[in-house]
Amino acid sequence: MRVLIADDNRSLAESLAALLRTRGAAPTVVVDGDAAAVRVREGGFDALLVDLRLPGTSGSELLALPEAEGLVRLAMTGYDTSENIDRALAAGAKTVLRKPFPLPDLYAALGLDEVKAPTGFDFSRVAALRLEPAERLGLEGVCAVTELRRANRMRAAVAETRWDAAIVPPGDDENELVEDLHRLDPDLAVIRNADPTRLVDAIQRTGDSRDRADRLIELEESFDGGGTPMLLVRDEPPTLDRWNQPAQDLFGFLPEQLRDAELSELDDASDEDGLGDLVSRALLGGAPVTGEIAVRTLAAGTQRLVATARPVGSRGAVVVELRTPPRPDHHQEALQILGATAAGVAHEMRNMLGGLSGSLKLLSDRLDDGTEAAPILARVRERVAQASVAVHDLLDFARPVVLRMRAVPVGMLLKSAASEARDAAAESMEIEIDVPDPTMRIITDPARLRMALVDLARNAVHATEGTGRLTLGCRRRGSRVEVFVEDDGPGVPQAIRDRIFEPFFTTRAAGSGLGLANVRKVAEAHGGSIILAPTPRGARFVITLPSRPETGAER
Repeated sequence: MRVLIADDNRSLAESLAALLRTRGAAPTVVVDGDAAAVRVREGGFDALLVDLRLPGTSGSELLALPEAEGLVRLAMTGYDTSENIDRALAAGAKTVLRKPFPLPDLYAALGLDEVKAPTGFDFSRVAALRLEPAERLGLEGVCAVTELRRANRMRAAVAETRWDAAIVPPGDDENELVEDLHRLDPDLAVIRNADPTRLVDAIQRTGDSRDRADRLIELEESFDGGGTPMLLVRDEPPTLDRWNQPAQDLFGFLPEQLRDAELSELDDASDEDGLGDLVSRALLGGAPVTGEIAVRTLAAGTQRLVATARPVGSRGAVVVELRTPPRPDHHQEALQILGATAAGVAHEMRNMLGGLSGSLKLLSDRLDDGTEAAPILARVRERVAQASVAVHDLLDFARPVVLRMRAVPVGMLLKSAASEARDAAAESMEIEIDVPDPTMRIITDPARLRMALVDLARNAVHATEGTGRLTLGCRRRGSRVEVFVEDDGPGVPQAIRDRIFEPFFTTRAAGSGLGLANVRKVAEAHGGSIILAPTPRGARFVITLPSRPETGAER
């Protein structure tokens, strides 16, 4: 099957192409919509796999080309709107795959489902060309070996299914055959003789290579949707290949200044260890390396950050995640003291407000609605109610969070929070739930997480004045779960973004300044975090939780 892949993320497109070759497909990669349109019009393809957001001709326009009729047409997207997805389906897409999508879904849509191994091959599968009898005996019990007598049959076998290793003995066409096998399956480890030790190593190399390729696809997607600054680094010396918007915002440089920059250019020259050193150590050890480094930024000068470098993919690719160092312990101690003091004050205030509210109610019942004092009394009662809400928020902030964890359908949780937000919104406001897998469940304290989502959703309704669009959704990102609330309102001013999660910080005249602080407290009690993620319009709050958080913890 000849497949045209169109995606401006070249690394992701090449990784998909390599995986499709293991199913016998013949993929071609282009990185912009105009080039893809030319190739579609030229013909010669059986299937079209396009990203909906492409430079030039869009993915939906490619799918709708007259020359694309009759092809298997597939679309993929990481964060597109439901309208664009509907447009792609109307243009002829067989399905729209949500990144990061399970690879079997792609194979099934293209009719390239993995070939099942013959009966009895329930462990590592090895393709071998012309084994000697003694060699066959030496491999018994090591793995399942399929012996092939001709080189062309081996080429066909590698194109048809997925093998854990291949054995190619020395011969006249040995180098040409090995080259062909690597072209058909770039991850396949090939050895030149049937030595059991080398064979076990080859099987391990194949598995590691495929794990890295799959991991690279997964990590590439987090560049688009995550709020953590990330860099993709390749080659030696370490050179910047890709970066996400949070990383660009952090460094403050223009894209042309970052493109192909050596990491040493981002390091603070006075610091002993830098980004480049961290990446080199990760490549040398083949394992993640974390360290505190100093980097140069355009806006803030030198900044100290915690960086984690993870080797992924092939050809020396490393993903670097950057984050600010944890706050000193004395900050947490100060918050605990503040919380204890606030709890004592709030209890006293609640008692006084309760008595005041009751007295005002009695007075209101005795006053005629038409008297001059009635509207004044109504405003006083309203202010007392606002003060009671602020005291409730203060108590919530001071009280330790005790989690009662269980697995819950995330769609149900989001719908419940959306329903409560709907009460405060105008009828014209669009509220939608974005969960690709309706069966998805997460392990959380549903009551705590629901209230955190309600607080975020109500903030969004207030920011948009009850109109526009509000989206509540969830995604899995490797070992983490991201739950988000997004609106298309005016967004959060840049000048206050660093302060919005601080206790008692508010821009509202009647606000307590504890809403977002309480949301952060719930996220951290789960062992997670909350960020205001970059978005072209409006505000996007992302709560990141571990897939399996600690249970029963009091925080």
